[in-house]
Amino acid sequence: MKPFLITDEQPLPRSTNFQTTTKLIKVTLGSGIFAIPFAYSQAGLLWGVVLQLLICATQYKSWCTMVNCLGEDKRQTLIEYLSSVYGDRSWIYILAKVMSILLNFGCGLSYIILFQTTIGEYFDNTLWCKLVMFFLLFMIIFGFSFGKDLQMFTPILKYALVLVYISFAYLSILAVVQYQKWGLVEPDAKKVMMAFGIMIFAYDINGVLTEIRVEMEDTLSFKKCLFMAMFLETILYLFFGITSSLLFKSDTDQSIITNFQEEFKGNYPIEITLSILMISYVSILIINTLMVNMPVYLLVNLSPDQIKKFTLKIIYVLCQMLTAFLYPNFAIVLSIVGCVCCVSLGYIIPYGMTFHYALKPIYQTINTIVVLFGIAGGVFGIITCFY
Repeated sequence: MKPFLITDEQPLPRSTNFQTTTKLIKVTLGSGIFAIPFAYSQAGLLWGVVLQLLICATQYKSWCTMVNCLGEDKRQTLIEYLSSVYGDRSWIYILAKVMSILLNFGCGLSYIILFQTTIGEYFDNTLWCKLVMFFLLFMIIFGFSFGKDLQMFTPILKYALVLVYISFAYLSILAVVQYQKWGLVEPDAKKVMMAFGIMIFAYDINGVLTEIRVEMEDTLSFKKCLFMAMFLETILYLFFGITSSLLFKSDTDQSIITNFQEEFKGNYPIEITLSILMISYVSILIINTLMVNMPVYLLVNLSPDQIKKFTLKIIYVLCQMLTAFLYPNFAIVLSIVGCVCCVSLGYIIPYGMTFHYALKPIYQTINTIVVLFGIAGGVFGIITCFY
């Protein structure tokens, strides 16, 4: 989404509280939801719930801290605020910009990996077939990097997402109905922090948090809308995460589309629902890949040098494609991106923004606990991704 600043000459935004809450939910529910069941299979049901609730609470506190620093009368995006207050050479501005780019890269990468691990299974696993699929997908993503507005795809995206979540709900209901087949997962303390990275990735909305806020008609109600959005998301993640982790196999680190327990194979309702889920998912796959990459493309487009612009786009898309095809490990990629980028944007930067303000000791203590929780989770999450 292109950053902008509301001025007196521009028309006032018209987003109601309900529309704002809906936007916050919509932008959060991305590729991360496909890995939530794996996160629960790693952390176990009890620790999975505890970890998710802790992440939800601490993320809400961090986002509120960020909004408090922006102030009710400042309708600025995060990057604009950091640039104006700290300067373009400050550590906090550079960190925010770098991590935002890396997060966009990781989001786009996650969709390409899902494409590789789902659609790719329908083709021969030969080098020739992989090269053809790689080339075609590269041409599509690179071609759309020159697009200035992808909002034309929004209606398709909206209806496809409805099918995806209906399919998820149905599969979750099947899991509840067949509770006698549940194989409850024992918590694995070593892998709990891998689940941390996935869950923090699933909750991240830093890139659009301030963008949605500036579109509000009443910015004073933003925290209430944010609370409602995160509350509803948490219920959704808990429901889908727990039931899907029970229904689907827990010994792989891919998405739930590609694998489910042996005793359920041949189950007609599940296989039909999985097919619907895959078809509807594929229709949004490339669209989402393009849309999450758009901020990077817009940044590259600022370069007046056409050769440089062309080269940067090729390098960016090629790096994303090569990473996805050489390391098609969906859940671990999400965890790494979450532990590095989402921790920086969701805990460190909001905490750093408070240095300009004289906070009461109690708030300083709470903020310190929150940021230490995020940093500890990120560090141990990275360790568990590689060991």
